[in-house]
Amino acid sequence: MTNDTCRLSCRKQALGGFGCRFEESDRGAFGPDSAEPLGGDPESGLQTRPEHVETRPLLNPTRPGIEQHIAFVDEEVSKVIKESVEAAIGGNTYQHSRVNQWTTGVVEHCLSQLKRLGKPFKYIVTCIIMQKNGAGLQTASACFWNNSTDGSCAVRWENKSMYCIVSIFGLST
Repeated sequence: MTNDTCRLSCRKQALGGFGCRFEESDRGAFGPDSAEPLGGDPESGLQTRPEHVETRPLLNPTRPGIEQHIAFVDEEVSKVIKESVEAAIGGNTYQHSRVNQWTTGVVEHCLSQLKRLGKPFKYIVTCIIMQKNGAGLQTASACFWNNSTDGSCAVRWENKSMYCIVSIFGLST
């Protein structure tokens, strides 16, 4: 039996209760007594018989967090950022008139790719594009979050004429 699903065989009994037992294939995982009926009455002769097999996750998919092993994964997000920047900017040289188009393209592409990951996060995406001309840039950000599930990732991309700095914050819902 895998550790993320539990198979139960259930039959509604004549007295209105449910009788359940673990399937025979699960006996080794739970010990020798686990295959005994949980809801039968030996005196009346009611026995638990499997009528259907229910497969359900042991973890609650509506409550992300440590128990779900859902966390912000830097490697996945970093890959999304790099792909988005390459798709939007590629080998272009810096042109002030196209910076708004590029930043919008990077942010929208990042969000669409993050949505495809199907993780229960709210994302905040920022993009800065700066011409390489010797000027300095300093940024700072802060967030109050759950350290076990939430996270952030920043990637600096550059070519011969510009820098692109993308930051993504993922906050579990």
